[in-house]
Amino acid sequence: MVGRELEQRRLDALLDAARAGRSGVLVVRGVAGAGKTTLMEYAAEHAGGMRMLRARGVEAETGLAFAALDQLLHPVLELLDELPGRQAAALRSALALSDAAESDRFAVYVARLMLLAAAAEARPLLALVDDAHWLDRSSAEALRFAGRRLEAEGVALVFAARDREPDEFAAPGFEELHVDGLDVEAAATVLHRRGARLSRAVVARITAETGGNPLALIELGELLTAQQLAGEQPLPEPLAAGEAAQRGFLRRAQLLSAGAQAALVVAASAGEAELGPLLAALDSIGVGRHALNDVEAAGLIDLRGGRVVFEHPLLRSAVYGAADPSERRSAHRALADALASQAPDRRAWHLAKAALGPDEDVAAALERAAEAARRRTGYAAAAEALERAAQFTPPGGPRVQQLIAGADMARHAGRVKLALRLLDSAAAEEPDVRLVVEITHARGRLDWMRGQARRAVREYAEAAAMVEHTNAGVAVLAWLEASMAARDAGDIPRAVEAAQRAEALAGAGEDLLAAAARALVGVACYWSGESGEAHARLSHAIAASDRQQLADLGAGSLADLSAESLIYLTAWRVWTGVNVERGRAPLEGLLDTTRDAGALGLLAFALAVYGQLLLRDGQWETAYATAAEAAVIAAEVGAAPQQQYLLGALALMEAAQGRERACRAHAEEALAITRATELATPATVHEALGLLELGAGRAEQALAHLETATIAGGSGDKRLARPSLGDLVEAHVRSGRSVPATLTAALSRAGEGDFDGSQAVMHRCLGLLAGEDAFDAHFSRALELHGEVWPFARARTELGYGERLRRAGRRIDARTQLHAALATFETVGASPWAERARRELRATGERIARRDPTTAEQLTPQELQIALLVARGASNRETAAAVFLGPKTVEHHLSQIYRKLGLRSRSELARTLHDVAGTD
Repeated sequence: MVGRELEQRRLDALLDAARAGRSGVLVVRGVAGAGKTTLMEYAAEHAGGMRMLRARGVEAETGLAFAALDQLLHPVLELLDELPGRQAAALRSALALSDAAESDRFAVYVARLMLLAAAAEARPLLALVDDAHWLDRSSAEALRFAGRRLEAEGVALVFAARDREPDEFAAPGFEELHVDGLDVEAAATVLHRRGARLSRAVVARITAETGGNPLALIELGELLTAQQLAGEQPLPEPLAAGEAAQRGFLRRAQLLSAGAQAALVVAASAGEAELGPLLAALDSIGVGRHALNDVEAAGLIDLRGGRVVFEHPLLRSAVYGAADPSERRSAHRALADALASQAPDRRAWHLAKAALGPDEDVAAALERAAEAARRRTGYAAAAEALERAAQFTPPGGPRVQQLIAGADMARHAGRVKLALRLLDSAAAEEPDVRLVVEITHARGRLDWMRGQARRAVREYAEAAAMVEHTNAGVAVLAWLEASMAARDAGDIPRAVEAAQRAEALAGAGEDLLAAAARALVGVACYWSGESGEAHARLSHAIAASDRQQLADLGAGSLADLSAESLIYLTAWRVWTGVNVERGRAPLEGLLDTTRDAGALGLLAFALAVYGQLLLRDGQWETAYATAAEAAVIAAEVGAAPQQQYLLGALALMEAAQGRERACRAHAEEALAITRATELATPATVHEALGLLELGAGRAEQALAHLETATIAGGSGDKRLARPSLGDLVEAHVRSGRSVPATLTAALSRAGEGDFDGSQAVMHRCLGLLAGEDAFDAHFSRALELHGEVWPFARARTELGYGERLRRAGRRIDARTQLHAALATFETVGASPWAERARRELRATGERIARRDPTTAEQLTPQELQIALLVARGASNRETAAAVFLGPKTVEHHLSQIYRKLGLRSRSELARTLHDVAGTD
C-alpha cells in the first residue's frame, strides 16, 4: 500500500487491543476505489493468532433477511449449541437452519452477539464486513447491536462502507476512519508503475481531478500513454476519473469471448453467489460452464470456496450496468429457475428483476418471501419484499393490503420512514373504509412511537370515528391509544375526552379492553386533578381485574394485549397501593420471558414499572440499575415517550441522592427529546430539578420547578396528588414564604385519593404548617399512613418531625425520629438529606460520624445489575444472556466489582448484597 501509514496504524491498534482482550469497532469510510478493501486485506494479513470471520454486502441481496449474517457466521455455526436454548433457536431460525420460530428481532441480535463472544472464547476474533453499505437491513441492525455491546471479548469488528451512498451505512457511536485521496507524492508512486518518466505537473493535475482516488489512478495509469504521463502529449479533456475506472474494468471484460462475457453478466446478476445455482443458470441459457473458468483466468473473479467473488465491487457494477436490459432480464430469469427448489426467497427477487410489468405470480412469490422473512424476524426484508410485491400487483384491495402489511413489518424493524412511505402509497390507492381505518391507525402508532404525539392523537381519533358504529372493539382501542398519546402531548382535556369515549363505547363489557377503558378514565381524572374520583375508579378497576384473574395472565404471545395490560395493571397497583403484591410475581415472570425472548420493546416497558415497584419497597440501588437499563433499551428500540419518562425517573433518584451533575444531564436529555418532538416534558423532570434544589438548600430555585410539576394539565388551580406537592409546600416553608391558601386546599384534595402515599405526605405538610400544639398529631398520622412502603417519603416525614421536635425543645423525642430518618437516607444513598439529619442530631447534642458509602453506591448501574444477578446464583453465561453482553464482558465487570468491594468470591458477593438483592 502507498500513503496509508496512518490507516495502517489505526488498524494495528485495533488488532492489538483485541489480542489484549479489549473489543473495538472501526468503520472505514471512503468513496468507491479509495482503498477500503485493500485496508481490510491489510487487517486480514496482520491478524496473526486471531480467528477470522468475513462477509461482504451484496447489492443484489439487500432484500434478503440475514444474508450477510449467514455469510459471516457460517464458519462458527458449530458453536450454536453453546448458546442458551431460546437464543440458539432464534438464530437457527434467522439463518434458515431450522423451522421458523416466532420471536422478537432483538432475540436474533442478542444471539448473534453471544455467538461472536463464543467464537472469541479460545482466541481473539477479527470480523471483517466489506461493502457494509450493501448489507441487508436485518444483518446491519444485528451487527450494530452487537458492536455496541462488545467490551472484553477480544473482538475486532471492522466495517468498510462507501461514502455518499443513497442508503449510507449508519454507525452512530462507532469510531470511524475516513480514507481520503492520496497526496501528490503517493499518487506519483502509484503512477510510476506505468513508466519511469512522470511530469510533476501531470501528476498534480491527475491527483487533483481524481481526488487522489487510488483505483482511479491505477486505471488512468493503464489508459494513458507513457508520453501523456511524461507531459509530452496532452491529457484527455476532461479526465473523468469515475468513468475511467469503469472503462478500465469494461475494457478487460470486453477482451473475453462472447460466452465468457455472457457468463460474467449472469454472475454479475447473481451477486457473490454459490456456484451450484450459477452453473445451472449458465446451462439453461446455453453457455458452457467452462466460460466461467475463462473469466477466472482473466483475473476478474475468484471461484475458490464454492462461491463467485468479484475482483472489485466496481467490476460487478460496471458489467451489470453496461449489459443490455434484455440480457439482464434473461440472466435473472435463468437464476430464478435455478433457485426454484432451494432458495425461494432469492428466486422471488430474481423473478422481480426479470419481470416487465404487473405479474401476480411474481407478487405471490414476493409475498411468500416476505412471510418467510417475517418468521425469521427479518422484518426489514419482509417490508421491502411486500413493497416490491405491490409494484407487481394491479391496483385494488390486495395491493393496499400488501402495502399496509409492509408498513407493519417496517414498524417492527424500526424503519419509521419506510413505514410511513408505504402507508402513503396505500392511502393513494383510494381504499375502502376498513382499509383506511387500518392505515390511519397504523400511522398513529408510528407517530406516537417517534414522539409526534399531537399528530398521533388526530390519527387515532380519525380512525376511531370511522368505525364507532361498525367495529366498537377497534374504536375502543384507538380511543385508548389516543388518550395516552394526548397525555404525552400535554393535552389533558383531549386525553380525558378520548378516555371517556373509549369507556362509553366499551359499555358494561367484562373483557380486558373494557376494563382498560374504565381504568383509563380513572387515570384521566387524576391528570386533571380529580384525585378522589381517580382513586375510586382505579381501585374499582383493579379489584374487577382481580376477579377476572387478569393478573394471572401469562406473557403468551409477547405482542398481544395481555402482556401490556399486565404491565399497566402492575403500574396502577403500585400507584394506588391496591393489591400490590398480587402483581409482583406475574410481572417478574413477564420480565424473565421478555429477557429470554429478547423482546426489548416490551422489556423496557416492564422494567420501567418494575423499577417503581422496587422504589416502593426501598430497593433504590436495584431500582436505579433497572431504570438505567430500561432507558438504554428504550433508546435502542426508538420508543421516545418511554425513553423520556425513564430519563426523568433517573434524574429524580439522582436528585434525591444529591448527584447534581448526573441529575441535570438526564433532565437535559429528557428536555432535548421534548424540543425535538411533540412530547410534553414529564412532571418527573421538573420534580427532579425541584427536589435537587430543595435538597441543596436552594428553596427559592426549587419553587418554579415544583410549581410546574404539580399543576394539573389544563388547569390553573388544581394540583396533582404527587409527592412533589409536599416538596412544594416545604419549599415555601424553607424560603420563609407563606403557603398560599390554594396550596393548602390542594393538599386537602390530594388526600382524597392516596396515590403514592399522598395522604401521608399531606399530613406531613400539615405538620410543617401546624402550631406547636398540633404538629404532633399530623406527623403521627403521617407515619401511620406511610407504613413500610416508600421509605424515602417516610424518612422525609421523620426528618420534618424531628426538626419540629428539636425546635420545641424535645431533644430525646427528636433523636428517635432523626435516627430513623438518617438510617433510611443512608440506606438509599440520599446524601443531602442524610447530612440534614446529621446536622439536626448534632444540634440535639449528639456526635454523629459520617458513614462510608454503601456497597451499591460504589458500583455503576450496569455493574450493580450484574452483581445482583450473580448474587442470585446466575453463571457468567446466564448473566450475559440476561443483560445482553458477552460472557467475557461480564467476567471483566465482575472483576471490577470484586475490586471495588474488596471481595474474592461469589459467595462473599451474595452475602454482601443480601439486603439489596433479596437473596437467600
